[in-house]
Amino acid sequence: MTKKIGRNKNWNDSSVITKVTINATTATKLLDAKSDRMSVTISADNDIYPEQFQKVWVREKSASVDNTKEGDLLFPGGSMTMKVDNVYTGEVSAISEKRDIDLFITEKWYQTINQDIIQK
Repeated sequence: MTKKIGRNKNWNDSSVITKVTINATTATKLLDAKSDRMSVTISADNDIYPEQFQKVWVREKSASVDNTKEGDLLFPGGSMTMKVDNVYTGEVSAISEKRDIDLFITEKWYQTINQDIIQK
């Protein structure tokens, strides 16, 4: 006779890469809040117009809060990473200095795999 004696919780990681175009007028949501987020890397497209070099602010708050140009600074062609020990799990938004710019977001998160532990 088999008997269920417990439950094992394992983790499997998943990731997705997303392209988001942001602008200088309205803050844009980059990521939804996610409690099981492991890491995030945000990369800015290379600036093909050096005379129009611009900054991007990555904000650890909802895009709907305001359109202030504050947060972590990201320059064209650059990237930033939030790792497991210091990853923000709330909504992430961004706003640019002068014009539209593409950001590429790689988000990695945990998926829970539950398994029954069976005794035979």
